[in-house]
Amino acid sequence: MVDRNLLKSYKVQCGQEIIDELLFCFDSEVPKKVSNAFDCLESGNAENLKGTLHALKNSFMNVGATIEGNYCQALEDQVHTLSHQDIQMGLRQIESSVSDIQKELVLALSLLENINEEDELK
Repeated sequence: MVDRNLLKSYKVQCGQEIIDELLFCFDSEVPKKVSNAFDCLESGNAENLKGTLHALKNSFMNVGATIEGNYCQALEDQVHTLSHQDIQMGLRQIESSVSDIQKELVLALSLLENINEEDELK
């Protein structure tokens, strides 16, 4: 789910601080964005829903969760054509992947703590 090599390249190029910031932002912002997406859906605000899905896509892509990021993009592109139920089901799928990604990020970050520029992430 998470591209560990992408995270490694962030650390090598930018330092541990960027990794810590990514984890903090993902943990604190993504659940709020998912909740906001549900609120937009329930209120019928398609444009805000599209914006929220776009922001979610970026959050997933930033940590290398490309499958989820692409899924958010597909939902964003189809907001006006999918049924309420289909969008709700998609949002539930996104919501359920967040905790898995958070767990994977913690594991990846623990592996990154001890690497330097010559090490390879397994």
